[in-house]
Amino acid sequence: ANITNQIVTESIRVQSGVFDDAGYSISGNGNSQGIGVSKNFEVYNNAKFVLKGSSSFPTGFSNIILSANSTVQYEGNGPQTIRSLNYGNLINSNTGNRTLDNSNAIGIAGSFTPGSNSYIITGSTVNYNGVSTQTISAFNYFNLTSSNTGNRTILSSGKVRIANVFSPGNNVYTITNSTI
Repeated sequence: ANITNQIVTESIRVQSGVFDDAGYSISGNGNSQGIGVSKNFEVYNNAKFVLKGSSSFPTGFSNIILSANSTVQYEGNGPQTIRSLNYGNLINSNTGNRTLDNSNAIGIAGSFTPGSNSYIITGSTVNYNGVSTQTISAFNYFNLTSSNTGNRTILSSGKVRIANVFSPGNNVYTITNSTI
């Protein structure tokens, strides 16, 4: 069943293993205990959160905290919006259409696996912001940004397509036989 803000009175922390929402919604009660008490949704390093069906990312929490080595997988068979957050690893699978949120940048500290889903990318920005080496996935980006200190690799297979602005940052790039 849906997890409502009447049920969640504290933070939800995925500390290890896999938390699969099975297509149900999750809604927290961000500040139910008084001023200054944060209620967070967190996914720790090496833990995974899976969104199925047409479910969207949990709402109603004071903060969403995704560790740099955590994984979020949008696995819906219906349409899903990939929320503007700072992800560790971001995976898309199954058959549902995806919309990249364009309210803020979608940060990726680890890897991005776009899958074969259909995407609406208009106005969105994907920011590879890891501190270690990252591979920029072959994908159709609207805006593509690279920040932080990690080196970047653009593979020799596939094409990185950018419809609007590419901001390469000051990163060192490996681009042998790559296509942008």
